[in-house]
Amino acid sequence: MSAGKVYVLGFQFGPHLVVVGESLDWALSELDERFGERVEPGDTALADYVGSTDEERIESAIGAGDARYNDGGTFVWVDHYEWLREYDSVAAAREHFGESLKGAQWAGWLESEDEEEVHP
Repeated sequence: MSAGKVYVLGFQFGPHLVVVGESLDWALSELDERFGERVEPGDTALADYVGSTDEERIESAIGAGDARYNDGGTFVWVDHYEWLREYDSVAAAREHFGESLKGAQWAGWLESEDEEEVHP
């Protein structure tokens, strides 16, 4: 079975999300939607950025690489410990990460004739 690319995304302490058969942009947006800390107007952390309005400060944070706007329309703070690995198959991702994938959430194209091939 070939479901397309497999993306394993995580933070400092291991994998958090496995995305099967979707685009890289979709995988990053899904990570943000599930785990991202939202940038909210009035957030006190925005005081560290240039601008006279929250919108200008959010743009400044994005320019500094500390926040991003994802495909879902959400502004999130960037976790500087996040990482991403791309694989050609679920089997290759499992070979690399082993048991640590069992703690991750799964998303994307998860249908398979062989359920064990895709699901944790």
